[in-house]
Amino acid sequence: MKAYTISFYQQEISDDELVAFLETRREILNLMRTLPNTVFITSDRNATSLARLIEKKFPKGFFIVAEYVPYNTDGSLPGEMWDFLNRPKQSRKANKSTGKKGHVTKGKSASGRK
Repeated sequence: MKAYTISFYQQEISDDELVAFLETRREILNLMRTLPNTVFITSDRNATSLARLIEKKFPKGFFIVAEYVPYNTDGSLPGEMWDFLNRPKQSRKANKSTGKKGHVTKGKSASGRK
């Protein structure tokens, strides 16, 4: 199981539309969103397979599906986000409030969490 970042152009796909679609797909094992135009997911599929799913549903949308690579990724995110990315789990069904997460006002650098 791997973690992925999906970033998209909001004029073509809204956050709510994409999340609603992803939640119906068995290929998506877990998801979380805290940043605009970005959804973090876990899946046992590769990026190409995931991109094809999204492209089929949103054929005119602009987006990217990128595998999270811990040793070559850094930034400022809440600890909960780094946990999600660094330890992907299959638990979306138990986590229905993904849209309410991420109201943390201060993030920390990734350097101490990897």
